[in-house]
Amino acid sequence: MKKRPTTAVKDLTVFVAEDDFEMRSLMVTALQARCYSTQEAGDGGRLLELLEAARAARRPPALIVCDIRMPVTGGLAVLKTVREWGWDVPFVMITAFGSEQTLTQAVHCGASAVLSKPFELEDLCTTVHYLVR
Repeated sequence: MKKRPTTAVKDLTVFVAEDDFEMRSLMVTALQARCYSTQEAGDGGRLLELLEAARAARRPPALIVCDIRMPVTGGLAVLKTVREWGWDVPFVMITAFGSEQTLTQAVHCGASAVLSKPFELEDLCTTVHYLVR
């Protein structure tokens, strides 16, 4: 008996923005292994381009994972833009610079969760699963 191909979890797309290529690849691979579709960006400017395209198509992502410190546009600026659009998309911030002030600012801007680097990929996947249910 042949197995049917696994389809994406509820056809959900997770946008992942991280300027470190290896870290971004690990996160994308872990999410895809759990059957999430992904779009990826290496900086905040590219993430905003992807989000603008999704907005124009009226297809917001199921969730956004974004580093706080990135070239071009930082994660907090992206989060603020998404919230200004009126999108209530879950937004997971990740940071290697997890000061209390940064964490407070991320939550104040509307982050659904904040993960401090280094974190376990399983923790990211569990967070994503919980937020998109």
